[in-house]
Amino acid sequence: MRPRRLVAVTMSATFPPRRGNQIRTASLLGSLGPDWLVESHSLTVQRTDLPLPRRRHRASARWVDNRTRDPIATAWTIAFARLEKPPVYVHKLIGLWPHRHLTRALATADAVLVSPPYQFSWVRKHTPRSTPVVLDEHSIEADLYRDPRAWWTRAIAREVERVERESITGADLVFVTSDEDGVRVRNWGARRVALVPNGVDLRLFTPVARERKHALRAELGLPANGSLAVFVGSGHPPNVEAVGLLEKEAAAYRKAGITVVVIGRCGLGRQQVDGIILVGEVADVPAYLQAADIALCPLQGGSGTSLKVIEYLAVGTPVISTGVGVRGLGLKNGVEFVLSDAREMPGRAAALLSDPHAMHAMSRAGIEAAARFSWDPIGRAAADELGTLVTSRADEARIPGDERHE
Repeated sequence: MRPRRLVAVTMSATFPPRRGNQIRTASLLGSLGPDWLVESHSLTVQRTDLPLPRRRHRASARWVDNRTRDPIATAWTIAFARLEKPPVYVHKLIGLWPHRHLTRALATADAVLVSPPYQFSWVRKHTPRSTPVVLDEHSIEADLYRDPRAWWTRAIAREVERVERESITGADLVFVTSDEDGVRVRNWGARRVALVPNGVDLRLFTPVARERKHALRAELGLPANGSLAVFVGSGHPPNVEAVGLLEKEAAAYRKAGITVVVIGRCGLGRQQVDGIILVGEVADVPAYLQAADIALCPLQGGSGTSLKVIEYLAVGTPVISTGVGVRGLGLKNGVEFVLSDAREMPGRAAALLSDPHAMHAMSRAGIEAAARFSWDPIGRAAADELGTLVTSRADEARIPGDERHE
């Protein structure tokens, strides 16, 4: 049997991935296995593409990533990102730029994957009705952007939910990252739902010996003395809020001898607080996690499941998290992580760090838990769902209309 062709349409540049939604999409596309050839198209570019973005990026032998280089969609997305909002209404703007390469790809695909939902209606319109379109709901977007502060933020929140609901009901299949999100999208009218959880690349996120941990601190310019706690996050509002909570408790962390290292765009543009190091985006996230003694996840809101927590577990760094931070992962409190609210985290961290036996046991349990989230089996499961969908659509097409309703 010839390999099938999957065309993925994303807002953000998918390869190389730099933050949560990109990491999920890239990891999924790269793990589908030999039965699928993948062609992804991003509607925007990333800073590393500048000044002259290349159209094609060879991600692997079976996957080519494309930049559509649409200046209108890119400018619109950047403008809304500066307001900490998603690119609502972009589906009305995509048609202003010629997307001949993308529309040709959609016309010949065996299946199409869309993530996030903002471009879904345009993609569905330009995809043959006989071709199934899948929505990857890596999070419930409507939960991320509820904002009653002003009329325009309320209007954006309403549009986010409208677009998301329309995409969920219009999709032939919806991928979700947790059972809880599966219930939500079914209640919103999804016709077919598959659990495709978030995962981790166990080849990149690996434990290191204590000697290597100390060497990494020197290489990364991190403090050699005291304990290090790490938090990783994109510029998503829940991550930015979490950094603010860490800053509120900075004095308590300092008193406990803990320096907090914040990685990612969630820390950009903030005032420096004593005891908290803001390193911004980094090329080697695993190294920072490996250098840390503990990992923190003080999230108060959000949706889907947290990639960062799975990565923390994989490197063997004991995790202290709110319930929101570990939602949907099925982790055991007191065994694979420590449950804590944000205010209690400094004390919980100090207690854990003072107990080497508990640290070691939780590190080992976390590594074992992370093995359940390897991208390889997750990708194969997603490939099976896609294959079943394509086959069922082909079978339906062969059944005469009157037989189909007998």
